[in-house]
Amino acid sequence: MIKLSFAGLAGQDEVALRNSLKGLLVEAYVNAGFAQVKKMEFAATTLNRLLGHLSSISLKNRLVFLIDDWDYPLTASYGYPVRYQAVLDVLSEFYTWLNKLNHVRFILVTGQTHELSSQLVTCGDIRDISADPEYVSLLGFTPEELESNYAPFIEAAAQRRGESVEAVRATLEECASEISLEGGTKVKLYNPRAVNRLLAP
Repeated sequence: MIKLSFAGLAGQDEVALRNSLKGLLVEAYVNAGFAQVKKMEFAATTLNRLLGHLSSISLKNRLVFLIDDWDYPLTASYGYPVRYQAVLDVLSEFYTWLNKLNHVRFILVTGQTHELSSQLVTCGDIRDISADPEYVSLLGFTPEELESNYAPFIEAAAQRRGESVEAVRATLEECASEISLEGGTKVKLYNPRAVNRLLAP
């Protein structure tokens, strides 16, 4: 699995952004078991050349790509037209390359905005599941999941904090948000990271 997070690719000019993305890609491929990419990094003087080298690996292996915060560099550049266009150009180059990898097994992209399909990728096989009820549990814990899986931890947290179970549950409500799904359906979801942090021993 090639795991990438674009959260750190912000506030940079185009040259710095390309170099940062190169480093991010090399690290992700090395972490996935492709140590030879380290040598490719020195041979590739540009992002485009590195992507060309990575294509050979990607085409020989049915890779899974997980890209987190794909849009953070864009949202962090709102209000700065020159920087925004530079980010858009670099991301377009990356996603154009990714879109041409025919043997990729699966790609999951997370982010806050819905601009990916309209601005960066033109293929028709992208499916936005962010508002699909079938995949809602991917976005957080449902109240039912919280109750069935975390009841013992809620009780333990109450004892540890010297509070009632009801008080801990009330605090947990601060970790919840209401999500609007397709067809106008709404569901309450709890932020997994916040829940785990609150209930951690």
